[in-house]
Amino acid sequence: MQDDNRRSKPRLFSNESISLQLTLPGVAGLDSGHVVTTHTVDISPKGLRVHFPEPVPADHLFDLVVELEDHHKRFLLTGEVRWCEQKGPHDYEAGILIHEADYTDYQYWNDIIHGRISLFETGAG
Repeated sequence: MQDDNRRSKPRLFSNESISLQLTLPGVAGLDSGHVVTTHTVDISPKGLRVHFPEPVPADHLFDLVVELEDHHKRFLLTGEVRWCEQKGPHDYEAGILIHEADYTDYQYWNDIIHGRISLFETGAG
């Protein structure tokens, strides 16, 4: 688990599969509907830190599909890029804030990740 001043909630180091679909046209020269499949660095109930092969601009919304390695469900979420930093050639990390939205798995995601954090904090995880 990691505590960073950019997050209001604790985070868990976690390498999870994630697909992001651009929901706004013309961002970073990409067409609307462009899908990027990548992985997380860490997760929390309210956000994700994600690797990207290209920069993504802050303040843009994405539809996210997150697959947890130990869970048999894909979570449909809506997220907003809050920051993006280059880590190397074709290697960027971005912080994504998860928004509560209708017709998403926001509440279920929150419950599952809070449960993981509780297990970690009690030493059971």
